[in-house]
Amino acid sequence: MNVVLIDDENLALNYLEHHLQSIFGIHVAGKFINPVEGKEFILQTDIDVVFLDIHLPEISGIELAGQLLQFKPRLNIVFVTAYDDYAVKAFELNALDYVMKPLRKERLTITLERIRERLEGVPAAPPAAKEELHVCLFQQLQMTAKGRTFAPIRWRTSRAQELFLYMLQHRGQLVRKSALIELLWPEYEPGKAYS
Repeated sequence: MNVVLIDDENLALNYLEHHLQSIFGIHVAGKFINPVEGKEFILQTDIDVVFLDIHLPEISGIELAGQLLQFKPRLNIVFVTAYDDYAVKAFELNALDYVMKPLRKERLTITLERIRERLEGVPAAPPAAKEELHVCLFQQLQMTAKGRTFAPIRWRTSRAQELFLYMLQHRGQLVRKSALIELLWPEYEPGKAYS
């Protein structure tokens, strides 16, 4: 797994690099104090994960992550910061994780396991093990599998049902939270729509 580290503190970069190098399968491809240099390197190199500080000179980590994801939407972003004020904004960008400084190796290991699962994907079931699921949508959602019809699902709101059906239709695909908000809650302000 190729990773890049971007932080405006050299000590923090070295500390994170030290922890990452002690974990099997991790290659630190680059570490940068200058976010512009880091961005150029990431755009030109095959990188799986970026560990990114929020407070950087010239550009915030949130803005930089947004720019990187425009060009590399499958890039995994992990914010490593001393500030918890930006967690909601980070997850709006589909950040994989938000880790607080000082970083603990146990916490880093959990984050890396989540990244490995995401990169490897969930193994598909063998064709013989798959079963057909039929979904009928005429005013009420009804599902049938193996000739058995399940009781209708009661939804708290019609939007909850719409969200379920959208996710069902796009199963196995990456769906951005921002796309869901635009689709289902365009009339709400971003903070309210996100919650």
